Amino acid sequence: MIHQICIPWSPCGGKYKNGLELRYALRSLEKHFQDDYEVTIISPKKPDWYHGKWVKQTEGKLKSALKLAAKEYPNGFFWWYDDCVLIKDQSGDTLRVTPCRQSWGKILTSWGRKLEQIRERLAKEGFKPWDYSKPHGPYWFDASMVDESFRDWPGMSGKFPFESWILSKRDWPRRFSVEAQYYGAFRNPPAEDKVFVNWCDRGFTPELIAWLEGQFPEPCEQEIETPTIEVHTLRYGSSWWIQACAPTLDKWVKKHNHKFRVWTDHDSKPEYPCPKFVEIDMLREFLAGKSEWLLYVDADVWVDPDAAAHPELKPGFHIMTDPPSKFARGWKKWATRNFGSQDLSGWTYKNAGVWMCDRDSAQRMLDVIKPPYVACMMDQNQWNLWICQAWKKGMTVHELPMGWNSFSGRMTKAHFQHIAGRRKAEKWNRLKAAGIIQDTENTEDMKPNYDMTKYPLFPSEWMQMDDRHVYLLHAAACSDWAGSRIAVEIGPWKGRTTTALIEALNIGKLDHLHVIETGPTPELHRVLACVNDPTKVTLHTTPSWESKIERADFVFIDGDHRWPALLDTLRALTWGAKVICMHDSQAYPRLDGCWGSWNAARLMKEHPDWTWEEDCEDRAGEKTFRGFFVTKRI
Repeated sequence: MIHQICIPWSPCGGKYKNGLELRYALRSLEKHFQDDYEVTIISPKKPDWYHGKWVKQTEGKLKSALKLAAKEYPNGFFWWYDDCVLIKDQSGDTLRVTPCRQSWGKILTSWGRKLEQIRERLAKEGFKPWDYSKPHGPYWFDASMVDESFRDWPGMSGKFPFESWILSKRDWPRRFSVEAQYYGAFRNPPAEDKVFVNWCDRGFTPELIAWLEGQFPEPCEQEIETPTIEVHTLRYGSSWWIQACAPTLDKWVKKHNHKFRVWTDHDSKPEYPCPKFVEIDMLREFLAGKSEWLLYVDADVWVDPDAAAHPELKPGFHIMTDPPSKFARGWKKWATRNFGSQDLSGWTYKNAGVWMCDRDSAQRMLDVIKPPYVACMMDQNQWNLWICQAWKKGMTVHELPMGWNSFSGRMTKAHFQHIAGRRKAEKWNRLKAAGIIQDTENTEDMKPNYDMTKYPLFPSEWMQMDDRHVYLLHAAACSDWAGSRIAVEIGPWKGRTTTALIEALNIGKLDHLHVIETGPTPELHRVLACVNDPTKVTLHTTPSWESKIERADFVFIDGDHRWPALLDTLRALTWGAKVICMHDSQAYPRLDGCWGSWNAARLMKEHPDWTWEEDCEDRAGEKTFRGFFVTKRI
């Protein structure tokens, strides 16, 4: 005889959203149920890791699941909750004797009040009431018992302790004090005479989990043995696309319970030419742990909410061929020029935005990785060289399925959508319009109003401005005011903010741009070279109060944030500015060196002839608490 066991399950996965309670229930049955049995999970969605029978529930909750079980197994089944585990050997016949309470106890909850209603009604109808509900299972029902209970009490709304109603009417065989229940802290293991253990959310503590793990450490036959995967990503700066893509990866990792490591530019080493070379250290950290697989994901990868837990796992290194590009075409010449003669025959240039490897491949990679480190396409050129070298020495390389590193140019739905290369804003909007990706919460209020990636910028650094505020600067420069449109930027440093004003100049929103920088950087010169008409930009290497600028309509102040910020503000007023923007208007006193810009913004806020707006929200992962201030002449 095969005993049928039905377990209702919520797709949320329990207290820790990972199905751990159900795993322990299944493991306890495999260890202690002495007869043949078959488990059926009844839920709207089948657990990803579960290998067994499943009945899909399309409506309702617990009582609807009970009706489905009765329909599936009319001759009888065990009704078993996922927070009930068997801790002693039991036969099917023994388990049909249901745990029960000898007394009804105090009424402490709304559920307890419903149980009291059942007790009163049973007594009124001439049945002896028994509390089968508080022990929380397991129970044996058949279709006639379930049909009768719903016929006699059709209301049964909400959380209804129907077990006592069904079983008391049959005077069902019972046993007492066989369950250990944990509704709070786990202080002691169950006593020797206990047969079952169950708990509530509050009682499912790390201590109880540790005890359960000790009792049931091995997966059961219904569990698919999932590989241990650790996911690594690199995030630095505050670009809008990081803020848009990062939450999607975070949710996917949490959903599939992968180990997760976020690296930043602070993890980079002095000998690395760019932060992405920390991928070398990712391999080392992976091998120092116990995970079977390492998955690397770039910060500009959008992850579909329904993405699977992992691609097909064949031993080796998994990476995808790069779309045709000048880097792919010139890679072999680059490698020969920087590293001498190399055997690169048979290798096709790969994209390093997403890759995956097992432990053997990680070690083979580290065996060939060595200085000098040369950045080109950030890490990608050198990464290709190392993978090729490891491949020549016997490492197996697989083509990563397209859906795991699909590029925006393909316009196809994929697990991982790579917003790679330049013109990210344009690619994002095109994918969104096609319904391939969706805006995240972090992009709703941070729409890029121009494509910053087309400018020759270096990675963001602490003292530079968040993309969100750079876009606000561009919007301010493009806003309406009467008369001429001459702009001044004070303190551009490496030119990150200058891109906003160059863009406004190139599209005709500004007539001329004066840039004041006493120590122009090579990076700034490269940005200034992006202007369509060089005669419309003038670089000044003296402070604002010494410059020969006669007038300005729009002034952005982001130079020395101490006393010069006050002088720069006064100079903007003498130029007759109609719009003044200022960075670090709220950085003081958190940043001591910004007292001048704080006072300058305060003075403008109190000026009766000017209106103002300010964004200084303290956002996670950004530096917007420092403040971006815009004031306009009335």
